[in-house]
Order: sequence, then C-alpha cells, then structure tokens
Amino acid sequence: LRPVFEIYDELASNASAILETTAHFPTWEQARNNVLQPSEEIRTTSGQA
Repeated sequence: LRPVFEIYDELASNASAILETTAHFPTWEQARNNVLQPSEEIRTTSGQA
C-alpha cells in the first residue's frame, strides 16, 4: 500500500508535464491543509452547539 502523498505527487508530476494542467494541482501542503481544515471547523463549531 502506497502513502497518499506518493500517489498525489505522481499524479501531480504527470499533470505538470503538460503546461495546460500545471495550475490544476496545488502543492501537497495546500492539498493536505484543505483536507484538514473542514474537520477543524467542525470540531470548533460542534462545541458551541
């Protein structure tokens, strides 16, 4: 089983070889932060309910 960031890097590097698709892939850090932010928001707002 391969780590998610390895698969992501492979897909992003394949896409970035074609200039038209380069901007469609954020960096791994940006993608990871986007995935983590919703859970942080849920945790923050669920305590206020």
